Amino acid sequence: MGTIAYNLFNLFLNSEKCSTLEDYTLKTHRQRRRSEERNPDIIIYTGDTYAILKNLDFLDLILTLKKSTQMKLRRIFKELTS
Repeated sequence: MGTIAYNLFNLFLNSEKCSTLEDYTLKTHRQRRRSEERNPDIIIYTGDTYAILKNLDFLDLILTLKKSTQMKLRRIFKELTS
């Protein structure tokens, strides 16, 4: 079990381009994420289908809906976050 854990730990460090666990801190993780795209993908599931949208595209889609539909979605999102 120890050998498996050691190997998995080294695979994780290699995948994160770290030589030691100290290299993988919250600070270094945040610095790496700065270089990533500022407009992440959102995956929306419904039934047996899904859509992958950019955050800003999703926002544009929501803002073009009728006010009553926006309010329904707001209630749904509020329930999901609480």
